[in-house]
Amino acid sequence: MMATIALQPHVKGSLTPQKVLPLPWEKKKPMQKAPAVSKEDALKRFEEVLGKVGND
Repeated sequence: MMATIALQPHVKGSLTPQKVLPLPWEKKKPMQKAPAVSKEDALKRFEEVLGKVGND
């Protein structure tokens, strides 16, 4: 915040602390799409989970 205040008179436009010192965890990462699952694979996975849980 202090760096932003100190730099502001020497810059045209406005500054924000995020523009002066961007932190690595604030960067936006592109979303990855999940692979498409066919109906047969989805049914197979469902049956596996159902078998592990047990059907009452």
